[in-house]
Order: sequence, then C-alpha cells, then structure tokens
Amino acid sequence: AEERVPGGTTLEDSLKLVKWLDEDGVDCFDVTAGIYDSMEWIFTTQGVAPGSLIPLAAAVKRVTNKPVIGISRLGWDLDIAAQFVKENKVDLVSVGRSFLADPYLPKKYHEGRKNEIRPCIASNDCVGVMIKGWRVHCSVNPILGSEYQDPVKPARKPRKVVVVGGGPAGMECAYVAAQREHDVTLVEKSAQLGGQLRAAAKPAYKAKEIQGVIDYYSVMLNKLGVKVKLNSQIEDGLPDDLEADVVVLATGALPQIPKFKGSENMITAWDVLMSDAKGVGQEVVVVGASGVGIDVALFLKEKAERKVTVIEKLDEIGGDVNDLIKPNLLKWANEREIQFLSNCEAISVEKGKVHVRTLTEDKTLTCDT
Repeated sequence: AEERVPGGTTLEDSLKLVKWLDEDGVDCFDVTAGIYDSMEWIFTTQGVAPGSLIPLAAAVKRVTNKPVIGISRLGWDLDIAAQFVKENKVDLVSVGRSFLADPYLPKKYHEGRKNEIRPCIASNDCVGVMIKGWRVHCSVNPILGSEYQDPVKPARKPRKVVVVGGGPAGMECAYVAAQREHDVTLVEKSAQLGGQLRAAAKPAYKAKEIQGVIDYYSVMLNKLGVKVKLNSQIEDGLPDDLEADVVVLATGALPQIPKFKGSENMITAWDVLMSDAKGVGQEVVVVGASGVGIDVALFLKEKAERKVTVIEKLDEIGGDVNDLIKPNLLKWANEREIQFLSNCEAISVEKGKVHVRTLTEDKTLTCDT
C-alpha cells in the first residue's frame, strides 16, 4: 500500500489501484508496506507496536467489499488481532514470524494457554539469515528447522540433572531436559531468572519482547516441575542437598575488557544497565558502537537523560546489528541526539578523559563516565 521511500507509491495511489483490481475480479487484498529499500516496514521490528500497518488495511477496506487481510506483528498479541477484526478494520489477519517461534500458537491461544506461547521477539534473525542464504533459524526457538528429527522425546533412562545458570541457555536446557522427563534442578546465583536477558530488556524499545521470553520460561519451568533455586551459588562442588547424575554449566559469557591503558577506569555495559545507570555521570562516552553499545546509549538517554557519545574504531556503526533492525535503531538514536564517531579508536582512558585516534588525528574527548 505504501513503499515508504521518497517518490514511492503512496496510499492514495494504491487506493486507486484497489478499485481497478476489485473491478477486475481480485478475490481479496493482503495489505502490506515497504520495499527492499525500506525493509524495516516489510518485517516490522521490536519497538514498533503490533498493528502499526492496520491503518493501511482499514483504508483499503473502506474502498472495497472484498476481504482484506492485515499484517504487522499481530502474532505477538492475538487479543489485539481479534479486536481489529471485531472493529471491522480487517477481515483476516496474517501471522508469519510468530509461527516460527511457536507453531502451536493458535492451539495454545484457543485453549486459553496464552502464557505458554513462546513469544516472537521480532528480532528478524529468521529473515536476516535467509537473506544471507543460510538455513532459517529463530532467536527464541532453537528447534526450528530440526523438528523432523524429533529430538525432544522421553529419555531412555531419566536422570537427575542440575543446570547451573538461569540465563537463556540454562532455562532452555532445563526446559528441554524436563520435557524429556529428567528430574531437573536449576540453580541461579541472583534473585531472578533471565541472566543477560535482564540487561537486554533494559532499553525501552525491546523491553516487552525480552521480558516476554523470561516470563515464558518461568511459566514453562514451573509447569514442567523444574526445581528453581534462586540466590544460590555453587563454588566448590555441589552442596549436600543436591544430587546429580549430570551437571550442566550454563553460566554465560564474561565481559570483554579492552586491553588499552587505563581500561580499569571504565565500567561495563552490564554494570550500567543492571544498576539503572547508578553513579553514571552526566556526560558519557561509550566505547564500541555494537548493538550493545547502541542499546546502552539509548538506555542512558531514555532512563537518565545523559549526554552520550559513542565511538567506534571501524567505519560502520552497528556492524553486528541485523540489517532489518538497524534502520530503526539508528533512527531512534539520532532522534535522541546520540552522537556517533566512526573510525575513532580509544587509545587510553583516564579520569574524565578518553584519548582517541581517528583517521587524521589524535584527540581527547572529555566526559564524566
């Protein structure tokens, strides 16, 4: 309905086309937006509310009596999808990526088990890898593409399994082991499940999606009878009250600390996110414009109203970010006046100063943190 590029097709153009196609015998209209130059609208991402393209479908419905299909993250919340049909804005809704995350989504919803639906987080990794010619996969559903192998079936000999670490890997491991009828205990040293997902949920644009994954695992682990021990740390062998035939370590990654002079004067992205920016000064330099670096910068602007500069030694900002999310991410960053400096490498850090090297000169950036 809209190409959403300068000089592209507009809704006004498309409504004329709809009338002609209607007269020519088209059976129904599936209303979308975007072309390859505006792909963020073909696959609407996290941070864009479900149903963002429904106004286009509703406009088409006003000029035709043929059935109209609406799209845009409607699998995230089927209550919203149903409401659009009830309000006569569309006749049908189309769901795509959410079926990759959970192919039983309609069945679970129909049976009143909404909290057991594995949520699509609209990260667009599924689409991104297909564009590269790789096998489709899903950020939250590791079994996607391997269902035919029927890998999750009852174990021949149930065992006592202890999983150490309550992040995404530990929760998925405990979930699968319990499905296979093992006796599972999950041990997490903090007071909450989620691990690094808890940090990833801090930026506002994807908070609901990432928290939805944590909530899903919490529900399923409880349903499958996994014994969850929070505030428990294993340091030197299993405690006396824990027996195990198998121990799985899922304790996650450690932060990569730069090797340059004065790096001890820096704090990590994890510390900033998990402390809600406690102790972070008014002017901040973020070293590294990866997805994590951009997320931290957004968080500092939204949560703490800090002035943020992000430096990146490569020439590309957000080089590890999915190309189908990056346009929105950089747009939100620019709207919040986050400054990015590419080809800008940190050489050393001292209190209040970051010494950097660019393509043309060495210079110093001042900051509080």
